[in-house]
Amino acid sequence: MKHDPRQKQRIIASTLELIESGGMASASIASIAAAAGISRQTIYNHFPDVSAVIEAAVMAHIEAVNAHLGELIGGASDLDAKLVLLVAFMVDMAHPDHMMLPLDAALPAEARQRLDAAAEVPRQMLSDALVSETGRSDPALADLIWSMAETGAATAARYPDDKSITLSRLRAAIRVAITEGPAS
Repeated sequence: MKHDPRQKQRIIASTLELIESGGMASASIASIAAAAGISRQTIYNHFPDVSAVIEAAVMAHIEAVNAHLGELIGGASDLDAKLVLLVAFMVDMAHPDHMMLPLDAALPAEARQRLDAAAEVPRQMLSDALVSETGRSDPALADLIWSMAETGAATAARYPDDKSITLSRLRAAIRVAITEGPAS
């Protein structure tokens, strides 16, 4: 049986829309089929079960975000610009309704591990940028900057009208963390 890649993309897009609008519980085979305008059997022709559909949809989203972030950071000229772009991206993506998906109940452990690994790519981009600029690995600094960016994004989600202020403060804090160097 020949699988139509457009149908698979429609299934994935419909699944992401359902998850975004109604949470993980809204993504059943029946609801995905209805949202995509296809039969349930068509979904089963591409995926063995709803967990596989959800994993494919979430993975497609993570990969698209990682690719976009990679393009942004890859075009930056120096470490400061890369970090500012990373933090700005995370703050801009912050939204009051955006929460980590509760994947524990929806997906098997192996699927969660694959998604977790893909979600670590931006953190690795940050670490790689630090190494390429400084010539040394500094995992503590990478973790500190990542934590600052995550906290800044959460703050921006809580106070969306103050995103530009939050971003400005984050930029200043990150510049201090980079220029201060390790304590002696």
